[in-house]
Amino acid sequence: MSVSEHSNGNRAQLIPQQRCYLLSLIKEIGLRLTVATEQKGINYLRREKTVKTRFLAILSVVVIAGIGLLPEDSMAEYPASANGKYQNLVQKLRCPSDKAKYGRYRDYGYWGGGAWCGQLGQPGYWVWVYPNWYIWADKGIPATASANGKYTNLLQTLACPKDRSRYGRYSDYGYWGGGAWCGQQGQPGYWVWVEPNWYIWGSKK
Repeated sequence: MSVSEHSNGNRAQLIPQQRCYLLSLIKEIGLRLTVATEQKGINYLRREKTVKTRFLAILSVVVIAGIGLLPEDSMAEYPASANGKYQNLVQKLRCPSDKAKYGRYRDYGYWGGGAWCGQLGQPGYWVWVYPNWYIWADKGIPATASANGKYTNLLQTLACPKDRSRYGRYSDYGYWGGGAWCGQQGQPGYWVWVEPNWYIWGSKK
């Protein structure tokens, strides 16, 4: 086991104790403010802006410190699938140096695979959550495809990439009686555009 792996393991094991300490610290700060208010009156906090400022500063440091104590992957699980957009993970490829180009998060989309960061990347949908790339085999139906649950009973998925120029990335078009569209026969139903597809639904809640 490498030194970095060993240190990460220790950090993960310390989380419960550190969480308890952080919570106790927050409670202590709140208690001191309560005591000060009771002793000097409610106007004390209104007058003394420095007290508020110091409290917020300390609380911010506590929160930031708490986040820093979490393992690197602890907040990555859901964003790694682009919030459920992709399914069936085929590879997790570590590449910390990509932070300089992609920041902390990037939904890159489909790539045919190849050499990357000294490894062989699999073909699939690539999502970057520092410090790893997550490669997925399938693209699921995003929540926005049903207008976030507004429609049910999916009838058809109709690919039409060129419609982006007219509808942008998303459009809840509503009901249409169907017909020829983008070289295909569209079903009657409730049409929702999520680039690059139209999702046609049979029912509206």
